[in-house]
Amino acid sequence: YEAYAEAANQVNKGLNYDINLDLKFLDNIKKTFNQNVFQNQGENRNLSEVSNFKPVFVISFPGLGVQELVKDLLKDNARAYIGENSFLSQMLAGSRYSNNFLNLITKFTELDSENLDIFRLHYLDSVAKVVGDSVPSIDTSKMNFIYVGLIKLLFPHAEIIYLKSTVKEDAMLETYLQLFDEPEMNFSYNLKNLNQFYIEFEKLMEHWLALFPDIQIR
Repeated sequence: YEAYAEAANQVNKGLNYDINLDLKFLDNIKKTFNQNVFQNQGENRNLSEVSNFKPVFVISFPGLGVQELVKDLLKDNARAYIGENSFLSQMLAGSRYSNNFLNLITKFTELDSENLDIFRLHYLDSVAKVVGDSVPSIDTSKMNFIYVGLIKLLFPHAEIIYLKSTVKEDAMLETYLQLFDEPEMNFSYNLKNLNQFYIEFEKLMEHWLALFPDIQIR
């Protein structure tokens, strides 16, 4: 553990990271994707055929292992595993801390189904290049927890599975003892930052669960 902790400390020293930016961002996500957004969607938008597709998105605290869950989901051969898929984050390209990023997310909540189909098809095309298009894909991207609202806009019938850790400290430790390529994971190299991020993560997941009671908890 001491060796891992020292490695994390060295990585953290080289970062220009401010946890407050992430905490503010996650709070803004909750404010942007609210009940009114999805109530209006249900009242005003006719769903297209492509929007009825049911990809599978696994949500977990970022860095938490999901391999056993994926093995279980693949047992019936009715799904295909794509793992990490950066399409959702690429679709919302730009700094997630900027006002422009939040404005872009807000614009997505205002699109009608026809315009959302453009992004739905792009997502499905990106998946088809990896696993084909015969069965629903399993997307386990670390940042899926941020994009639950966007996922529900694109695929209202998507299967979303929340792998909930029963012990906070275990989830934090598993994340802390890893080295990540993604700058989105910069919070994980400092225990104080990691703890604050975990608390905000849980608040965001409570928000999603209240909005979307069909999310499965494992």
